[in-house]
Amino acid sequence: MTVEGLVVIGVVASIVGLLALTRIAPDAVLAAGLTALLAIPIPTDTGWTFGVMSPTAAMSGFGNTGMLTVGVLFIIVAGLRETGGIDWVATRLLSRPGGERRALIRMMLPTLGLSAFLNNTPVVAMMIPAVQDW
Repeated sequence: MTVEGLVVIGVVASIVGLLALTRIAPDAVLAAGLTALLAIPIPTDTGWTFGVMSPTAAMSGFGNTGMLTVGVLFIIVAGLRETGGIDWVATRLLSRPGGERRALIRMMLPTLGLSAFLNNTPVVAMMIPAVQDW
């Protein structure tokens, strides 16, 4: 068996073990496994190379670049939520709107602007906590 085969077997066994025996989130375990397959140094005839697969091959498993884009945008929204950006938006948009119609207008205008540049799904994910807090 080649070195690449042994590395793949080791990574898959580690993933299965972590999924079965720990409480680590499955998405984190699988992302770490994919990262390991891309980053583990492998000896070759001409020297060392990183990973048993190319980044193109690793990302081809996602199938659709649109899905990958939405996933990255969810990461950006999570960053906004953790840094307090969403709280700032909620304070600016929904603090004392003066009625339901004004609240809708104050919420729709920034959402309209964000939807011009971002996919609608992450925009909704960003606005839900702001509206729930209101």
